[in-house]
Amino acid sequence: MHRVYADTIYSHDADTLWVNLFIPSELKWQAMGVTIRQETGLPLNNICGTSGAERKS
Repeated sequence: MHRVYADTIYSHDADTLWVNLFIPSELKWQAMGVTIRQETGLPLNNICGTSGAERKS
């Protein structure tokens, strides 16, 4: 992944997350206690997937 894209893949406000770019990546959103992971086969295929995990209290 190109370094320039790292800060534009995801954006958020206090309680909403937006995905701006479909790039294999992982976001650890500490304020919300979740980790979001994107996986994609683009451009070789049209498959994109997003998964998330919640921090255990």
